[in-house]
Amino acid sequence: MKALRSLAAGLAHSGLPSVAWQVRRHRAGRAIVLMYHRIADDDDDLCVPPATFDRQMELLKARVRVLPLGAIVRRLASVLPLTTDIAAVTFDDGYRDNLDLALPILERHGLPATVFVTTGFVDGTRRPAGERLRAAVTALRVCGGGAGAWPERDATDRLVRAALAERDVRRCIATLHTHLKRVPAAHSERVLDEIERLAGSPPSANRMLDWEAVRCLARRGVEIASHTITHPILSRVSLERAEHELCESKRRLEAEIGQPVSGFAFPNGQAGDFTADHITILQRLGYAYACTAQRGVNRPGSHPFSLRRLGIGADSGALLDLKLAIGGRVQAPQFSAY
Repeated sequence: MKALRSLAAGLAHSGLPSVAWQVRRHRAGRAIVLMYHRIADDDDDLCVPPATFDRQMELLKARVRVLPLGAIVRRLASVLPLTTDIAAVTFDDGYRDNLDLALPILERHGLPATVFVTTGFVDGTRRPAGERLRAAVTALRVCGGGAGAWPERDATDRLVRAALAERDVRRCIATLHTHLKRVPAAHSERVLDEIERLAGSPPSANRMLDWEAVRCLARRGVEIASHTITHPILSRVSLERAEHELCESKRRLEAEIGQPVSGFAFPNGQAGDFTADHITILQRLGYAYACTAQRGVNRPGSHPFSLRRLGIGADSGALLDLKLAIGGRVQAPQFSAY
């Protein structure tokens, strides 16, 4: 992955973005949905420093027409081709810095945004798995615990034990996080609980929005949308629990902000993380669209419940320009209108 990032950065600074944009001038427009998580100077792969985000928004505004995500969804329902590129800015999970650091930058540039909120994170009844792992693994390294203290009961435990033996803390956390996404939710939660117990239940900083902050975002024009209650990968829980996550997160958000909630983002959001049954439930519950984390762009006729996005990290202006120009896979049109 690091080698691919280095290659992409090299291509971005080679002048390729300008060439790609010249080619794009003769093609139909696309709907580009940018995906962020955190805007902060923290040493976290999810973070984009505020100064970098500011430059990214300036470039985005210069290259494409930025619209509210709901407006883009409505535009994609038309059979008419897009005459220009349009884009939306989204944030997943509901981090406090979305309000404190991202929103002032967005307002300065006059740009709309959508925040997909995990209601359990806001309630404080749940914490992001990555945050929990980072706190626990860091504490384990301090106290000297780790792989040697981890039992081997099944294949999952063997994977955890091997990950804990990794000397590099960031690589250990990334490996554990990847492993836990591949097992049933109950197994993942059990492993997280046991790692925390082994580490002495270390506290992790609360980086999430609270309900007043969510309401503040809504009052200032940010679209508030759902990202479930507890952030499970939907295909790894029962359909009954999935429906509860989709229904109750929407209900809670609407009660808190006093506005309809029509948008959703699938946790993890890759192929296999959700099914047609989940899309049927979303439609029945009154959602209007859903975003995935699958890389790519959208065109008129794209399915509104399978919107592709571009994940944006602490990219240089040149690298972001290349991402915007190339875009990635286009979601295949599902029907002429919906």
